[in-house]
Amino acid sequence: MKFFTPIYLVSILWSCEKALPQKTTPEQPKMESEVSVSSENWNQLGEWGDEEIGEENLFGNFHSDRVSFHIVEDPNIGLHGGKVQEMTLYFIDDLLCRKKYDLNKNISSALISQYGNFKFKKLRIETDSLSQTQILLRSDSGFFINPLIGNYQLKWIKDTTLYFFRHEQDSLLESNVFIEESQQYQELYTRVEQSFH
Repeated sequence: MKFFTPIYLVSILWSCEKALPQKTTPEQPKMESEVSVSSENWNQLGEWGDEEIGEENLFGNFHSDRVSFHIVEDPNIGLHGGKVQEMTLYFIDDLLCRKKYDLNKNISSALISQYGNFKFKKLRIETDSLSQTQILLRSDSGFFINPLIGNYQLKWIKDTTLYFFRHEQDSLLESNVFIEESQQYQELYTRVEQSFH
């Protein structure tokens, strides 16, 4: 694909803007390149560091090369106070439709602060009793999800973009995933799939 010749990037954002500097604390180290998220022009590639998105990041092409996935390991960017460990870019017909960030820590409080009201979804049955009454707690620094709830998803809809944060935790492992997705992503993907059946 012509689109995937190496593109030099300095940051990858919905708005392709850098965030305002954040106060650093021992629990929130400053990233080398902190990014902000906005729904304007979210499907455009911006710049971040000296990384390249090219054939070396290509995970695979599907449906006669209409759908492709690129994975960037350790892109050296921060997102809402967390470090991005892996970034997956989803393209449909050469249009960036979805970005998935695997993060080193739970950023739900920062997302709640930025995006406000959200939809909550429990991911495991053991959170039934907690998720009905004690989802959101408040401290001097703002709102946060009850730490006793270990597995949940938060969802925001802003303009034409869906934002998801998924936190899963058991006794040994913790997974934190933030997704930015065009509201048309599922529809576009379904159309591509149906064109091959």
